[in-house]
Amino acid sequence: MRKLALTACFFTAAVCASQYLIGGVWQLVSAGISALLLIAAALKKDGRVCAAGVGLCAGFVWSFVWDALFLADARELASRTEDTKVEAFVLENAEETRNGARMEVRTEYGRCMAYFRGAEPDSLPPPGETVSFTARFRMAEKNDYLMSLGIPLTADVRGDAEPTGKRGRITDTLPLSIRRALSEALSELYPDGSGPFMTALLTGDRTALEEDGYDYSMMKRSGIAHCVAVSGMHLSILTGLVFFLLGRRRGAAAACVPVIVLFMAVTGFRMSVVRAGVMQLMLCLAAMTRKEYDSRTALMLALMLITAANPHSIKNTGLQLSFASTLGIILFYNRFNVIKVKYIGPTLAVTAGAMVFTTPLTVLYFGSISVVAPITNLLTMWAVTLCFSLGMLSAALFFVFAPLARPAAFIVRLGALYIRSAAELTGRLPFASVSGGSVYVKIWLALVYLVLLWLLSDRGRRHKAMIFASVFVAGAAAAIALEWHSANSAELRFAALDVGQGQCVVLSSKGYVVMVDCGGSLKENAGDVAADYLDSMGKRQVDCLVLTHMHSDHINGVAELMRRKKVKKIYACEENRETVGAAAENGTPIFYVLTSDEEFDGGAARFRVMRPAGTTEDNEWGLTVLCSAGDTDVLVTGDIGRETELLLMEKEELPDAEILVAGHHGSAGSTSRELLEAVRPEIVVISAGRNYYGHPADKTLERIERAGATCLRTDEEGDVILTYGRRRR
Repeated sequence: MRKLALTACFFTAAVCASQYLIGGVWQLVSAGISALLLIAAALKKDGRVCAAGVGLCAGFVWSFVWDALFLADARELASRTEDTKVEAFVLENAEETRNGARMEVRTEYGRCMAYFRGAEPDSLPPPGETVSFTARFRMAEKNDYLMSLGIPLTADVRGDAEPTGKRGRITDTLPLSIRRALSEALSELYPDGSGPFMTALLTGDRTALEEDGYDYSMMKRSGIAHCVAVSGMHLSILTGLVFFLLGRRRGAAAACVPVIVLFMAVTGFRMSVVRAGVMQLMLCLAAMTRKEYDSRTALMLALMLITAANPHSIKNTGLQLSFASTLGIILFYNRFNVIKVKYIGPTLAVTAGAMVFTTPLTVLYFGSISVVAPITNLLTMWAVTLCFSLGMLSAALFFVFAPLARPAAFIVRLGALYIRSAAELTGRLPFASVSGGSVYVKIWLALVYLVLLWLLSDRGRRHKAMIFASVFVAGAAAAIALEWHSANSAELRFAALDVGQGQCVVLSSKGYVVMVDCGGSLKENAGDVAADYLDSMGKRQVDCLVLTHMHSDHINGVAELMRRKKVKKIYACEENRETVGAAAENGTPIFYVLTSDEEFDGGAARFRVMRPAGTTEDNEWGLTVLCSAGDTDVLVTGDIGRETELLLMEKEELPDAEILVAGHHGSAGSTSRELLEAVRPEIVVISAGRNYYGHPADKTLERIERAGATCLRTDEEGDVILTYGRRRR
């Protein structure tokens, strides 16, 4: 490895250590130790060790200095006890939050995420305007995501944002103007279903694509969501287009430089784009100076520059995935490119290389792996290249003479339809995506990486790629088969899915599936979360969906669930327009449980849906579900409070329950002492997420502890999955 690459690598390693392991004065201590090692290496005239020592020392010192200097103004503003009026330049469109809207701005104290309570996103100023507002400011140091984006401040705004009439710097307004014009051109050229996809593909703005949800969900499951997360692939296509038009000359390389910089600016200097942009600029520089280009040096230099600009960026998931995928491609592309068929061999090699290091991160951050990603990439990458190239061309022609852009736009619409259809085809396959929490999947991944290390250490073995591919495919098939058998042979499998502040409980017995509620507060729709879980079991339908009551946090995922899975019947106690409409569209009957309980058998379990025990006021008018399988009982009470719990115990005969789902997300007024004493649960599961209500309440947690029950929480554990009968985990 070259000395520059070594310096950059160890600089980044020091930054990483500063963010995850050490901080404050210990950074300077580490820098001092690194300096001693550097002096020793210099005395021995060891250039490589010197390069590594320089990187380490500089990384530790810079991390300390950056926090001390660049966050000083932000900390001073956050330390004020009174509200402060500031001027701010709007950087991004406002987005909806649980209690209003938020938008990213830049103030003289640094970048800030401003929260407007009770506001609608459309009511806030668009990017490019300068506004003034009064707010109480806080440091965002506990929010790794905001800090990784270089946003050290949050603001709780008092009142409205008032335009000042001032214009921002040309370096700010020009990229925003181009992005706005490009988005308007795309909305004119692609007014149909391909519009959100093309906007995401060309600008990286996935807002409209995520609002619909279905297409983006299918793209994630099929493993091609990266094509709408603007990254190195897009820049490679763009620079390749420039070289195609101008030829492989030094002039073409020089022409690429402003194109790359402008593209980075228009897409908002996303870290994955900056990483790719620096690497492409290095490639252009090598072509212009006729020097050798080293991809590893370029990658490490890009990472060093990004982390130097903001050491906290090392915690950004997008940057980690972008770096990991690129490193995997650099290291393994030649080893995996053994199929000597044009397009097929390189595409599979790139996909496999990218997955080597990103798979563990994907499991860690997202809890699942797309098994069909190689197939979907093989089917669609040519179309993605076509859509991006012709999409850019059609947008450029639109500004020159709109009719010229129509033929190219027509071809792009066909390409976009093909990509979306291919993603849906592979994404809807059973086990298209498998859960990283499965013990069988963990064993499979461990085996794959052990075989990979063995093959890399054995230089004499032939057909390494074929051996690795065989282990990968055979191991995946075995893991899927075992997971299917585990999920469908158990007497009872309980799952409380992590949907944020909401509830989605899945009860399955011998393959029969009953779902209780489907709603939550996460950005990812609760219906998609539930459908993904069912896909991991190989299930195509829900035999019965019980909606305890019609509050949004219990039903806002039903429509999306029914879009992806067949629901055979619904039990409810009141009507909801959206749910009724979705049921009618899918031919699903709704049965209203009002005067008597409903009982039915499924698999090896018996289910009882109990009529509302309380009044018609808010949470108290809701259904209760009891599932009994062998010696195991599960009780789900919805959001009812203590008084209704007492009425429920008077009207219904409740058995001792192995699992009790805490009422109302663990609020202080539910899961009463009386209910805990009556059902004596072994495990109490609390389905909750980030919220402003204080759920779960300390009093509830204390009652559960005094009852001698184990408490499992989705906000801490993620998905809570328990299996009874065949085995328990």
